[in-house]
Amino acid sequence: MARHGNRTSWYAEGKPEYVAGVALGAAIGDAIGANQDFNDCMQAVGWEIADDRPTVQPVAYQAPVYQPPAPDARAEGWQEVPAPAAPTYGPPPPAPDIRPARLLQMPSQD
Repeated sequence: MARHGNRTSWYAEGKPEYVAGVALGAAIGDAIGANQDFNDCMQAVGWEIADDRPTVQPVAYQAPVYQPPAPDARAEGWQEVPAPAAPTYGPPPPAPDIRPARLLQMPSQD
């Protein structure tokens, strides 16, 4: 069992403000302990802890700018080629005849 399993019990007696403070302190201590347990488990399987490292600020994405084609491509020696016609298909071929050519008769056992 994780070492964190024993950390959740506490006891306080006195003024409500004091009891609330103890409860808050226990909750904060519990959260710290749970984080330490989590980090230890992750390190055990090869992860690196990054709690102390600064976060990386996201970089704004710059979309590529549209570049229109040259104003007159034919002036550069290009020729427009028509697209080939779509193929046409006739009716499907007939289905093969899968009936047996002849029926086999078993010899009698008389």
